[in-house]
Amino acid sequence: GKVGGYNKLILPTAHETLQVSLDAIPRARDDVSAIALKIPLPVDTNNPLNIGHSQTVCIAISQLLPRIIELATHSHEQQMKITAGEILHGLVLYIVGLAATDPSGRTATNSPYTCYYRKMFPSILSLAVSDELLCRELFSTLFFQLVRWFSGYNQVHTDDSQCMIECILDGLCIIPVDNGIRELCSNGLVEYVKWSIKQSTASQLRSTSASSDSSISPIHTLISRLLVYCVHPTVSKRYGAAIVFRKVYKHIG
Repeated sequence: GKVGGYNKLILPTAHETLQVSLDAIPRARDDVSAIALKIPLPVDTNNPLNIGHSQTVCIAISQLLPRIIELATHSHEQQMKITAGEILHGLVLYIVGLAATDPSGRTATNSPYTCYYRKMFPSILSLAVSDELLCRELFSTLFFQLVRWFSGYNQVHTDDSQCMIECILDGLCIIPVDNGIRELCSNGLVEYVKWSIKQSTASQLRSTSASSDSSISPIHTLISRLLVYCVHPTVSKRYGAAIVFRKVYKHIG
């Protein structure tokens, strides 16, 4: 009681609270901080001073992504969830487009986009089996499109393809068990094998070793991972590998 109106000094100021919230946002690596979403602003063409001039706002994706993923996966408001999901869908396509047109080379490792995919792929899996119909249809379609895209023999960035496979394998063996995500991941790996076969030559499919990892068939890399899971002490990993082999053997036999 004696403190009186000085009680307010116990609480941080609004500026301090906002700064703490911003500092809590996970930051991407320094080499990807420059990747931004460039949004052109409308220009008044009736004003002669604006002729030949354009303005663009650059928004760092690394600062937007965590909040968008949180809203898309955990929001209880239907409209907010759908809107965040559509934004996330657009960001995924935007980053895939950036990676596809990256001039750094077709066998480049240390991809600057992998850290984004590592955050987005788990949320894509979650939204692909969401109770919200629109999000489920949107992201289940996107999931299989990404699987087909990354199943190519020569990807612009091999790290991105491996990141997708790791996320799918994690979803296949998720604990606690989510049957919806497990079924989606197993079907995704089957699709990956089918499209890898379509995009590989006979000599590439027969190759089991090479001087560089980029020359090894993606199917052999995946099968090697699944064989490790078959003898893993964790029951969920053995069961997940068995589900995939039961579905995929007809395509690789």
